[in-house]
Amino acid sequence: MVESGNRYENIVSHFRKFFPQAKEFSLYRAPGRINLIGEHTDYNGFPVLPMATEQDITVCVSPRSEPKVVLKNTNPSFEDREFEIDFQIPPYPKGDWGNYPKAAFQTLQDYLVVQRKEKRLLRGMNILVDGNIPEGSGLSSSSALVVATAFVINDFNQFNLDNLSLADLLAVGERYVGTEGGGMDQAASLSGKKGMALKIDFFPLKITYIPFPEDWLLVVCNSLVDAKKSGRANLSYNQRVIECRLGTALLKKFLARKHNEDVSLTLLGDLKKSKFAYLLKEIEKMLAQIFPADNLSVAEVSSLLGMDAESLRERYLKLKNGTYLEVPSGGFRIKSRLRHVFTEAERVEKSKECIERGQMDKFGELMYQSHKSCAEDYEISCPRLDELVKVARQNGATGARLTGAGFGGCTVNLIQAQKADEFMQGMIRGYYKDSIRKESNLSDCIFVCRPSNGAQKLR
Repeated sequence: MVESGNRYENIVSHFRKFFPQAKEFSLYRAPGRINLIGEHTDYNGFPVLPMATEQDITVCVSPRSEPKVVLKNTNPSFEDREFEIDFQIPPYPKGDWGNYPKAAFQTLQDYLVVQRKEKRLLRGMNILVDGNIPEGSGLSSSSALVVATAFVINDFNQFNLDNLSLADLLAVGERYVGTEGGGMDQAASLSGKKGMALKIDFFPLKITYIPFPEDWLLVVCNSLVDAKKSGRANLSYNQRVIECRLGTALLKKFLARKHNEDVSLTLLGDLKKSKFAYLLKEIEKMLAQIFPADNLSVAEVSSLLGMDAESLRERYLKLKNGTYLEVPSGGFRIKSRLRHVFTEAERVEKSKECIERGQMDKFGELMYQSHKSCAEDYEISCPRLDELVKVARQNGATGARLTGAGFGGCTVNLIQAQKADEFMQGMIRGYYKDSIRKESNLSDCIFVCRPSNGAQKLR
């Protein structure tokens, strides 16, 4: 990958070429993130354990006098975009790259009007985007673009929002693009710190920094299966969000009936904060009591919740964009989804302790357990990711697992530093020799990832 100094100079050079009329400009970066462990726990109110990456989205920006945004990209496959800033900014068609900057503008325009009570529009700007996060890799290039844009808006409009406040806004605001996600990506990109893993707790958002041992490395391996959260992957992602939403409602109903009292439970993670936290040590027993079967139809869930199917659809299956989730043909696998979330949350806590104590072998085993749970209970893996984890174990990885939303993308592999080169050569022979696409750059497929600083202004 291009060394940062030269890369940033190239971006500035391109900006001057694309926007020759701009008299002043600024340069900002927002890193991607790699999740070490804690998959699909964030939107359920449980912690995650990611880190910010050296790979980033960098934007070169100049102000405009009118409330208009002109977007360009150093990658010619992303066509130019421009839009007017308004109180309601209509999205481009689903999957368009311009929706990510739009998400940032809509989020902070809402903040300006609703929270600051100011009936004015955000400042317009010219934006040139450059990224060296492999596209579709599951390392959160899309959220990094949202964060980079929001970081600029925050600066240009002198909002003085701190990183945690901005992350809270963007966790909800990024749903503009149609994904019912949590807040891990935004928090990690904004609050990363060099040499540190981040344990991120939610509701309220809190970050604990954990020094990552220098004699251990994380090697990222790209499965070459596109992990963009659009199309079927988007539907599959949102399905799991809804299944956990239904599971929370069923758990709340079960506890209220069993203990004959009202139970406050909005997210699965609320169980940890309640007097029923002891149940987390009896996961299998609790789930067996609540769920008569692993797969439940809409009619069965409706019956268990004591409501009709139409009420269920309106209350639980409606997405943030106003559409409704397409009900899976085999029904909802709620029991398995909850088992993954609860056991994964426990693995996050144990992993934090292992890293702090230097017990990296134990941390590696937790990573393997996490991948198994992601593949079997949450069903977000795919044959290529499973193969990567298998080949990684054969080549001496202390731990390996998928990272990110799943359905493709990358694995993260825990390797002793002195064995990194040997491991990477083994992965090239064992996986990439027959799998590499001719148009793929090997350095985008397998590379070392180090904990990096979060979003920042470079000049």
